[in-house]
Amino acid sequence: MKKIILGLLMICNLSFAQQNYSKVLGLLLDNKREEARSLFDKQFASQKLNNIDLLFLDVLIDEELGESNYNETLEYREIA
Repeated sequence: MKKIILGLLMICNLSFAQQNYSKVLGLLLDNKREEARSLFDKQFASQKLNNIDLLFLDVLIDEELGESNYNETLEYREIA
C-alpha cells in the first residue's frame, strides 16, 4: 500500500515537474536500478534536498534497491 501511494504521489508530482526525470524513470521501469541510481546521482544529487520531487525520486530508487532504513532517532527527538 505504501508503495502504491508513493508511486501515485510521484506520478502527480512528476506531471508538474520542470526537470526531466524521464531517463531515470525509464531505467527504473526497465529494472536497471543501479544505472538509475548512478544517473540520478550524476544529474540531481546536488539538488535533491531543495526539491521535493527529487527527494521522492531518491526515496523511490532506494526503495527499489531495498535500501530503505528506518531511523529511530527521528521518532522521539525532544525539542529543547
